[in-house]
Amino acid sequence: MQNGFWVDPIGLSGGLGIFWNDSVVFEVFKFGSFFIDMQVKCVNSSSSWHLINVYLSPVDSIRYQQFNSLSEHVRNLHSEVVIWGDFNDILDPGEKRGGVLRDRWSFVRFQSFIEECGLADLGFRGYPFTWRNNRRGEDFVESRLDRTLVSSQWVTHYNQASVEHLDCIGSDHKALLLKITTEVRRRVTPFRFDARWCEYEEVQTIVKNQWEQGVTGSRLFCLNQKIRNCRLALKSWRVKQNLNSRKKIDQACEEIKVLESEGRELHHDRLTNLENQMANEWAKEELYWQQKSHHKWLQSGDRNTSYFHASTVERRRRNHISGIENAYGAWISDQHGIADEFQSFFQHFCLWPKDQQRQVLSVLQSQYSSPGSESFISKGGHIDGGIRCKIFGATSVPWSLQA
Repeated sequence: MQNGFWVDPIGLSGGLGIFWNDSVVFEVFKFGSFFIDMQVKCVNSSSSWHLINVYLSPVDSIRYQQFNSLSEHVRNLHSEVVIWGDFNDILDPGEKRGGVLRDRWSFVRFQSFIEECGLADLGFRGYPFTWRNNRRGEDFVESRLDRTLVSSQWVTHYNQASVEHLDCIGSDHKALLLKITTEVRRRVTPFRFDARWCEYEEVQTIVKNQWEQGVTGSRLFCLNQKIRNCRLALKSWRVKQNLNSRKKIDQACEEIKVLESEGRELHHDRLTNLENQMANEWAKEELYWQQKSHHKWLQSGDRNTSYFHASTVERRRRNHISGIENAYGAWISDQHGIADEFQSFFQHFCLWPKDQQRQVLSVLQSQYSSPGSESFISKGGHIDGGIRCKIFGATSVPWSLQA
């Protein structure tokens, strides 16, 4: 086969191969007895990333050596990476069913490998275990030995990527199907307050003027109406501003390069001004991604916008529902079908007896930590607006107060 590459087995063990069609551009970058590193060239751009196909040893001592070699290789790439295949290992007891229980320490090397390389598990859709020993009764064992690990840079570019466990056909392993592109969903982006706006004096003036306008009605109505007025005024102000920190940073970098090529001593004052502008815009960029990442435990000044950006992408991935199983066991992946299924479930849920409702609610983990938040969930969110604001962080606001 023209589009293929393989590593021969040693005796009756090992060996792996990769095959592709003409729709992708692959180049063999490096290979060994247990892996093939393919460089994937993007057709519509000059960028590329590495797809590392692995088949690690079932023998612990050999597999640990392979982890060490693979870790060193990945860290030297300085590139976007996907590692997938048969790792012959699991990360925790929940990834195995049947057989002898493993000690906690036996998971540490695989966990450390993922941490060393800065990787994340892309997750899966379908049956949770990818391998079975095809025995019966008490001897039956199944585990999740196959998975897809990705770098934070890769998942940033392919944030809708997903993995599906396919059925076992002629093998004791399930195949992994990696979907890089998915259906693009058009949605209306809700209004979000940007913490960077606080640096502008006119924003404070806008909020002050809108808040001082007279509004008649109940206290809760007045509160919501004033927030709505502020939102509309800020939205109108935002349209007229150039608030893209990343774009300003790139523009400043280009101008600095030009001026430095002409001689720094000739443009000293302008270069100093540009560098100060860049420092200011970097601070704004960091604040922007910190707010979007929802990580309250990291403070401003950490200079880690790439981490915040990756955290935001990962949160969006968790919030994305690619498919759902209905009451009849059928898998639904169409977005309209998923929405209809949710609506149907909760319409019927409201008609269930109270004891059945409580049984379902008991397995839901509360995302609120304030006192009385349990009553907020059980009563369907009918809670005083002032109390609700206290539940959320300083740069966050509940959706009901954004409308």
